[in-house]
Amino acid sequence: MCYFDLPTGQARLTTDASKAALPFFLKHGFQVQHENRIRRNGVKLINYRVVYDLSQDF
Repeated sequence: MCYFDLPTGQARLTTDASKAALPFFLKHGFQVQHENRIRRNGVKLINYRVVYDLSQDF
């Protein structure tokens, strides 16, 4: 997903990455915003909200 923050004019990419995918996103410059703990059908799932600031490329 791509969001444009109108008040600050900041463009950024965000996604919820699994534990397995997290190293890929970190390697490519994303930063962890927070950890998500979700329970689905009695199973606890953990993933991470990661953010990439597009303005750092300009």
